[in-house]
Amino acid sequence: MNQLGIDKFLKCKFCNARAVHPRLKLCKEHFIKYFDKKVLKVLKHVPNLKNQSLLVAVSGGKDSLTAAHVLKRLGFKITLYFLNLGIFDFSLESERVVKSFAKNQDLDLNIDVLKPSLPELLQSLNKKKIFRKPCSVCGLIKRYRINKYTFEHGFSFTVTGHNLDDELSLQVLNLATQNFEQAERLNTVLMPKPSLKLAGRIKPLYWLSEFDIALYAKLNNIEVVKSRCVYNKGNKQFLIKQWLNNVDQSIPSFKQGLLKSIRKLLKHKVKGLEFDTSNVKPCKRCGYPTTSKDQVCSYCKIFENLD
Repeated sequence: MNQLGIDKFLKCKFCNARAVHPRLKLCKEHFIKYFDKKVLKVLKHVPNLKNQSLLVAVSGGKDSLTAAHVLKRLGFKITLYFLNLGIFDFSLESERVVKSFAKNQDLDLNIDVLKPSLPELLQSLNKKKIFRKPCSVCGLIKRYRINKYTFEHGFSFTVTGHNLDDELSLQVLNLATQNFEQAERLNTVLMPKPSLKLAGRIKPLYWLSEFDIALYAKLNNIEVVKSRCVYNKGNKQFLIKQWLNNVDQSIPSFKQGLLKSIRKLLKHKVKGLEFDTSNVKPCKRCGYPTTSKDQVCSYCKIFENLD
């Protein structure tokens, strides 16, 4: 057995070669075919995608780098985007890994630098007694900057590495807090809305688990960031992921089944799981979309509160 729990004597259910995926009982060749099928299940929702330019938002983690790797291997036109948040050694290591990946894959890489850095920004907000969780601020900034870069540089879609575990844990949390307004995040694809300055979004790894992605990265020798962000402590989604993984160990396919059921239930409430843009307006400060009643987006509000 190795670190991924793979029994060296386990055979592939299709060809009798050594299995690399213990639960699915697939060898490397058949696992890659399975992986590609799950990715193409998402991509088929966008017509003529191979003729469109895609911006892959990479962080240095296994998910985003795997998304970039599989899309390039399948023949899609992609460019990489990395936002350096200035989170001490973590961001330095992340940038190094992303640069190495871009060089190895012969891909263009655009590096954006957040100024002031996230630690400086959080410190400034705390001084003004504006307390927001670091992960919340980080997520807000990344969504804004990635969408802005994608829109302004003429890319059709942003590609992210969100996976089955990410999506399911988020929706379980939304259900527990009765936050049904976030149902649109269930979509695997959101089409561009140029009139609102909203770039399209694609989540090619939506139906793949973190285990599947970690295995793909290992089999394809993808170097990923080994350290964890210093702010990723007590994250609610992480705790829910652990619980769901424990259940999935005893009940195979539990996670996929649960996510499919949540999607079906919410389709009755949100037609087609489409992003409702009826209350989206341009921000008075920057012109990018917001649902805020005062028509000033959260990104602008954060930076207005700097020293």
